Amino acid sequence: MTAFLLRAGAGVPGDCTRVLKSEIQTGFLNKSLFNVPVPTVYGVPIFTVYNGTSTEFAQTQAGATANTVYGILVRMAPSSAGSLDQSFGSGVPNVNNPVGIGVQGYFNVKVADLTGAAVIRGSAVYLRTVAGGPGQNIGDLGTTLIAGQTQIIPGWQWATDGTDLNSVAEVRILKTI
Repeated sequence: MTAFLLRAGAGVPGDCTRVLKSEIQTGFLNKSLFNVPVPTVYGVPIFTVYNGTSTEFAQTQAGATANTVYGILVRMAPSSAGSLDQSFGSGVPNVNNPVGIGVQGYFNVKVADLTGAAVIRGSAVYLRTVAGGPGQNIGDLGTTLIAGQTQIIPGWQWATDGTDLNSVAEVRILKTI
């Protein structure tokens, strides 16, 4: 019998944790609006951009607001990644293939901005819209309102209490689109 001395891992950022209660749409990433390299983890907030002929998706950019978050970049299986030598839980989305965007349901994310407050089930999810000090990047998800730097994402709330040892927690996205 296995005994966990610490809290068991929550999973990998970008995982859909409750498939039957979730909605995932497909779309293409806008190559010009992704950092180089593209996001190294899934589970990041995604925005829509119009490229002149169709709608594409992009990660959080400077000047974005939490009100315009469309969903979350979801790790779909099977999917093709950017290279063939990636291990489970790592990897980058292939910008040449469709990706999954979670718009409703339960998904794992990396909590990058724990500025004193713990993840509490049912509390608001904050999006960092202005870079802060070291390790505080635009697009990070956190638990605390920092005036002028973070905003509440409408329709998102924490679905667990606390994080695992890798700062992964579950969010619940209520359909707002």
